Amino acid sequence: MELEPLPFPRNTTGTPFTANIGRPISPEDRLRCMSPTEWEDVTLEFADALKNKHGYVKILEFGGSGDKGRDIAALCSDHLEANKWDNYQCKHYQAPLTPSDIYIELGKLCVYTFRNEYPMPRKYYFVSPLGAGTTLLDMIYTHPSNIAGKLLEEWNKHCKSLDAMSNELETYIKEFNFSIIEILSPHELIKTLMESRWGITRFGGGLPNRPPITTPPPVDFQKENNIRYICVLIEAYADTLNENALTLDALPTVSDEHYQHLLKARRAFFSAEELRIFSRDITPPETFNALLHEVQEGIEDVLAIPNDGYRRVLETVKQAKLLPLSNTILRSVISSADRGGLCHELANQDGGIQWVK
Repeated sequence: MELEPLPFPRNTTGTPFTANIGRPISPEDRLRCMSPTEWEDVTLEFADALKNKHGYVKILEFGGSGDKGRDIAALCSDHLEANKWDNYQCKHYQAPLTPSDIYIELGKLCVYTFRNEYPMPRKYYFVSPLGAGTTLLDMIYTHPSNIAGKLLEEWNKHCKSLDAMSNELETYIKEFNFSIIEILSPHELIKTLMESRWGITRFGGGLPNRPPITTPPPVDFQKENNIRYICVLIEAYADTLNENALTLDALPTVSDEHYQHLLKARRAFFSAEELRIFSRDITPPETFNALLHEVQEGIEDVLAIPNDGYRRVLETVKQAKLLPLSNTILRSVISSADRGGLCHELANQDGGIQWVK
């Protein structure tokens, strides 16, 4: 039986990619289908992405009962201080926000700052996957001077449970600076996250191209003699050469072979350092440390084999270059030099690899 043609144009053939994981989901749709808990996580990531731009030194998550209208507080100092912190209020609704959705939050902001239960924020952001509707946008941006009157009109309907209206509270609300209220659009949220270390894991799209690896500067014999991965390499060479008093500056004269190896190891270390910096800027925290841990687990058996120090270095780096490293999102940008360099990164840590047992 022959299938009848569809009454509208549509690509139904698919690809190997869609056969494995289905059709791609747009960033906007991803925001809409998140759970409230995941939405708070995304808002935390958004605040972290603005850390440098807005001068945040600490980000606190208050979300839950008793948060007093503070889901996420981004602080510009070590403590909550007036006009030195921003509030991010998460609203994961299936429709654009309306004034009725936020009156209770505006009420909390006024009541708790009126009581001095927390200081006035510098900015107060509403974060919603569909942003705000026209009525709320007009209220916030076109007629902000009307917010106090609207809130007082709606008090008994939305905010009575917070506090009974008094003359003092009414005066406070009438004089309140509602210009600190902002509505974050989905577009702004997505753009900021995509330019941060959170974007790839939230929305996909693959890693950007890694910059070309730079050539390390000439060896500074005096300064680098105290760098740990260099020190343990010198120990490994001394173990092989039976030169107990071997130093970095003496190495070129004592053994050109081992000095050339040190230069190669040094280039690999610099390459891994650039991978660490690349990772720091475009992937979530701990991505690079998780990669180091994966390498550490993959080379442990080789490190345990009885050998002289130099041979242990060679065998360990050889093993590192064979590891699949399938658990890291950095896999596509890791070079052969990085793999050896990651061994030297592990040797460079306090209590790290010792090539000589």
